[in-house]
Formats: sequence, structure tokens, C-alpha cells
Amino acid sequence: MAGATIELGGIGYPVLPGSYRRWLAAASAPKSGRVEFAAAFRGQRQALLGDPTRSWDATGVGPTLGGQGVEPWPAEAIHADGMADVPTAALRAYATVAANAVYIGVGRRLYRTVPLTTGSWSSLAVAADFGAGETISSLTTLGDEVIVGLGPGTDGRRYSPASGGHSIWRVGSRLSVAIAYAGQLVYASRTGATASTAGQQERIRLSLTRHDGALLLESRWLDAPVVNMGLFAGKVAIATKSSIWLLGGQPYPGTPDDATTAADEYRPAEWVGDPEPVFTHGLWTAEEDFSFLLGFGGRLWTWVAGAVRSWSGAAGAGWVDEGLSGSACHGGCVAGGWLVVAMRTRTDDSELWATDGNGWWRLARAAASGTRVWPVALNGAGNFDLLAFRAGSTTYDLSRMIWRSASLHAFRASGEWISSLMDAGSADPKHWRRIGARFAAPEPRGNPASTDSVTLSLAWSIDGGATWTTAATSTVTGAATRIADLEADLPAVEARHLQVKVAWSGVLDWAPALTGAWADWTTLPPRSRRRWRFTIPCADGRIGPDGAPLPLTGRELSEALHTAWQTGAALAFTDIDHAATGLTHAARLISFEERIPAPDDASRWGQSTVEVELEE
Repeated sequence: MAGATIELGGIGYPVLPGSYRRWLAAASAPKSGRVEFAAAFRGQRQALLGDPTRSWDATGVGPTLGGQGVEPWPAEAIHADGMADVPTAALRAYATVAANAVYIGVGRRLYRTVPLTTGSWSSLAVAADFGAGETISSLTTLGDEVIVGLGPGTDGRRYSPASGGHSIWRVGSRLSVAIAYAGQLVYASRTGATASTAGQQERIRLSLTRHDGALLLESRWLDAPVVNMGLFAGKVAIATKSSIWLLGGQPYPGTPDDATTAADEYRPAEWVGDPEPVFTHGLWTAEEDFSFLLGFGGRLWTWVAGAVRSWSGAAGAGWVDEGLSGSACHGGCVAGGWLVVAMRTRTDDSELWATDGNGWWRLARAAASGTRVWPVALNGAGNFDLLAFRAGSTTYDLSRMIWRSASLHAFRASGEWISSLMDAGSADPKHWRRIGARFAAPEPRGNPASTDSVTLSLAWSIDGGATWTTAATSTVTGAATRIADLEADLPAVEARHLQVKVAWSGVLDWAPALTGAWADWTTLPPRSRRRWRFTIPCADGRIGPDGAPLPLTGRELSEALHTAWQTGAALAFTDIDHAATGLTHAARLISFEERIPAPDDASRWGQSTVEVELEE
């Protein structure tokens, strides 16, 4: 054929002789800038730096200065107990507060903590043993007594903290799930696959104390088997496998049916009010769904379908995903002003998370062998706020989440903060030149008389946190240190993303507050790009690069070029000297101009010339 040939996007094109031109385009000037981000306020779990107030997962820090910074948190202690019952992922622990102590039910036994007013911790004491073969399924406090559910096969018990004894709460009462409300007990007799009587899984019972002291029961039937109960907005929240219900109302003791009561004044004892269906969630998928059901921060929180979700209480609203998900959940509680959740990740690690309603903070992380299960609120017993069991062990973790004094502080011995993935708003690789962290507070953070030293470190990663390189360390001494900076130049770090990690170690009773971090970047050294300009004759019967007739007509050749120009996609391009160089370039068609010599015949003959410009 006449003229040289090229190939673009897998299509061979002839080139009009004399139209070919190739040159290097001038490079653009390099750009530079700084990525700055705050360290706190709305927690972790932000993977990409679209919001500069969040960070990625890290262990052992929490918000301070009203969310303007972070510091090591919470204070922790490990206690080896001598419990006779060992909590596991399958054997749950239940808890309630009664008579100035926290009562914890595990297996066949009810345990008691030190009094809430006691300043030091000691091992749990056995308050009651319900015998071989029994397993506690629920705990709640009714009046001065602890009501103990023992599942679908045994009558529930009432335990008296004053006497230390227990008895049957009511003959025939099978308390699989129970909660105290309005001075009465609301419970489900049977739940799960063990139910043998049709309709019992869907029934709730409401206790009612008649005017003469007699204990009565009323029943209500719901739409599906009852899974769990909690308190929300002054009512009982009931989760079934299909829906969420709210039960309010009041118990009415009735009037005496005797000669002193007129016939038109008599009214029997009754529960005034019925459960109201709120919404049908249709999400129940596994046994750990609704493993907790808690009102917190004006919302109802639970675990369902592999994630923590909340409901605002608004009419017509449903579950909202709260950004914490995993393969399983092992309970939750409200402790020290935080909602705490124990969960297992997709990689089978155990994690303990806490939220104040604004964002999540990771309290602990361990391999499956150290799985944290069934967190319990301690309400200040032993000057701690939270107890987290370890599956298969009588050793558990204690956490102080609230600052009490210079000696009873909430500082963790070590902690770390990790930034989200930073890309400086560009998908192109960059040269990351320098990183830094700022510590600042207008007051001493911790014991103001402390002279202890805290070690700070600064590290970076370009592989999503798989590996870290330490850039700088510094030791600061004494709580009088309110302002500090940690900065470091980076080597030739070229990457699309960068992460920064700040860590504290050696913390005893004070720590500097991290208020921000930053990273400086520059675009990579500019490189001149090749450009090509030539004219392609588009006509029927053209010969391709291999000497064979082109399979496309002139109109089809023109349309292929027009499509490449419109989409702007990078295409494989082989130049006129491909046979000698063997090179294939990635190029975009940035200019397209078509000329048709005989417009009236263009649609019939498909003949035109197209001038194109390509850029590497």
C-alpha cells in the first residue's frame, strides 16, 4: 500500500504520506503541598482521607480535649481469677447491678463483684450455685432481688442479696429472656430451637402484682420468636427474628371485688398497654444477631447481619449501619459513658471497640486464642468501669475509662494512632518528603507533679499498613511538657498512598495529647511525553499492516477513531517503526479532525481523511 502504517487499539490504519510527525511535548512544572489532618473527634474506621477528622484502626487511644486530640486510653489491668465457670464464645456471661454490687451470671453460678464503693479489685465471689446441669440465660434486677433465668427447662430464681438465698420466682416460669420494667417482669418463656410448644417462642409474659399482693401473669403474642429484650426511650424494646417491638403501658393492680366496692367501680388487675410493632427488619441471619439490645445516646443499638446497627426511634426509620462489622459478635454493654462491643473480624481476630456515639475507638485486639467475650459494665467497682472476659480462661481484662484522680487515671501504658490512607487528592504516584506530628494542650495532661518520661515515635507506611518504617523517636519528660513536635525527613519514598503512625510508650500517669499530623509531598520529576500527529485515509478496500485487506470499511475506520477520541481512554499504539523497535506505547487520542471530499457521497462510499493527534 502507499504510505506507512500504524496500529491503534488493535486496529491497523494506513497513514497518508507526508502527514506523519513525531515530537516530545514540554513537561508540566512539578507541584507540591502538605496534607494536614486532625487526630480525633469522630473516631477511627475511615480508610481513605476524605474526611480529615478521622483515622484508621489503631489500638489504645481515645479522644481528649473535647475531641480535639487523642491520648493513650483506657487504663488497663489483667486479673487472674479463680472462677469455677469459664466463659467461652458459646457460654455467655450476663450482668446486672443490685445492692451496691455487680452480679455476673456464668454457667451454673451467680458471682458478685466487690462493692461499687470499694477502691480496689479482688476476685469474683460466688453468690449462688444453681446446681449441675443448669445454665444462666438472663439476669435482671427487680426491686431488691436479682431475677435469674435458667433457660427453657427450669423455673427462674429470685436471689436475695440481703440473705444470700434463692428460691423459685414463680412455678412454671421459664425465663429464657427477662427484663424488669415498671416494677414488674417482662419475659419470654421459651426461645430458640428447644421450644416444644407451638406459639411459646412468640409469646411474652408480663407479671402483675394484684392489690392483695398476689402475682398474676398476662400474655402477649408477637409475630416471630423472641430473641432479646432491652430498654429504650422509657419502654421495653423487644427483638424478634422478624421485627422490633416497643412495650410501654402500666400495671394496674385492680380494685377489691367485695362489698366495699360498687359494681360500677370494680376493675380487674391488668396490664394497660400492648406491644407496638416499630418496623420489620427481616435481617436475622445467625445466633449472634441481637446478642445485645441497648439504648444509648438516644438510639437503640444492636448487632444484626454482621454489623453494629442503630435505630433513631423516628417513625418510618430503620436500622443504620454504624460502620463496625465482622464475622461474629460476643456481646455489648454500656460502660463509663461508652457503648462497648466485642466482635470477631473477618480474619478471625478478636477486637473490643467503644463508641461515644460520634465514632469508634479500638480498645483491644488479639488473635482468636485471646478472644474477648461478653463485656460487663462495672459501674466503678474496684475503681474500674469495664470487665472483658477472655474466652476459655478465667483471666479477664479490667479497664478504667473515666479519670478519677492522679493515681486512678485513665491512661493506657501504650497506644498508637494511625492515619487514613493519604493520596493528596491525586491518583498519581508522589514523592513523600517529610512527615510530622503535633502535640499540644493548654493544661497538663495527667498528674501535674509527674516527672515520668514518655517515648513518642513516628512511622510511615506505603503498603496499606502491612509494614512500617520508623522515622523518628523522642522522649518527653514531665507533665509540664504541654507542646511538642515530632518531625522527620523521608528517604526517596515514591508511592500513591502514605500512612502515618504515632505511638506512645512508657506511659505511667501522664501523656502528651496528639492534636494533628501532616505529610509534605511533591509530584515526581516531570517527564516529557511523546506526541504524534498524522492523517489517516479512511476508505473501503484499504490494505492493513499485514498486507491483507482491512476488515473494516472506511466508515467503520472513521467511527473507531471517533469513539477513541470521545472516550479518551488509553490505547495500545504501535508506531511506524514498530518492526524495528518492538515498542508498544500507551497513548490517548487528544485531537480529531475529519475531512470528507464529497459530502453527498460520504454515507454511500465511506471515504474521508482524519487528522489525529496522540499523546503518550
